[in-house]
Amino acid sequence: SRKRIEMRPPRLILLSGLAIAVAASSLAMTRRDDRTDAQYLNYGSTFPAVGAVYANGGWNGSGTLIASNWVLTAGHVADSMTSSGSVDFNGTQYGVAQIIKNPGWAGDLTAGNDLALLRLTNNVNGVTPIGLYNSSNTWQKDCTVVGFGGTGNGTGGWTGTYDVLRRAGTNVVDGSANRNFVFNSTGFTNTLILDFDTPAGNTNSLAALGSGAAATNLEMNVIFGDSGGALLIDDGSGLKLAGVTSFIWNLAGGNWGVYGSASGFSAVWGHYDWIVNTVPEPTTMVAVAMGALVAMRRRSKK
Repeated sequence: SRKRIEMRPPRLILLSGLAIAVAASSLAMTRRDDRTDAQYLNYGSTFPAVGAVYANGGWNGSGTLIASNWVLTAGHVADSMTSSGSVDFNGTQYGVAQIIKNPGWAGDLTAGNDLALLRLTNNVNGVTPIGLYNSSNTWQKDCTVVGFGGTGNGTGGWTGTYDVLRRAGTNVVDGSANRNFVFNSTGFTNTLILDFDTPAGNTNSLAALGSGAAATNLEMNVIFGDSGGALLIDDGSGLKLAGVTSFIWNLAGGNWGVYGSASGFSAVWGHYDWIVNTVPEPTTMVAVAMGALVAMRRRSKK
């Protein structure tokens, strides 16, 4: 059976109701209620460079191959690797030889430092690494989000179960017009935020940040099972890794992952130099748990 880990609320972030014990630390995604799960699974199958991360023998999250034997994941996913770790790509597990956490990662999700690099014991065969998105130009950009874990839809939210399957969906980056912004009395640095719009376009949680209300074709929100996964943006030469899944913000109240919820990602751009100075020849230089994805509950303005 998978190891179950109870995540404690990080400082400076209000997490009411996080008394549930979640199997490891990650998210997957809830989908539009007028779309089938098969559509998200089929889209997910086109991103083999996003793998499932295991810690201490149990599934713990997601991570993206950015060089032949280097994976970029969330800092809080790496925190769970107390004895051993591995990353599964297409059914083959590669051991983790080295963990390098971002120097700024200290548990504060608002700081945009929730990143870690994993050096694998061997090169990953048959999988092309994903390049890094080296630009601050992310606001209102169409994006794709990829990760493993449970699912559900915007009406009912997360089903409460996991299947450790890779899904991908689409959205638009709402929070990141600049590297820093404030929403609901919470300040964010180097963070990308998306909201989960209804097919009817009558929910727009991030309107104050300039968000539109129209849902994308495969609109989604991250949910437990997908921490460390990928947010991809097309830089003109294909999809590149622009963000790493960090948190879910339950702005809508009710069940996790319903319409009106928001997804948060640490932006790659603000840590680009750290990544390329650590990883020998990452893809961009040649041409970006299960664990409980840390969750942010609704925070009222003061």
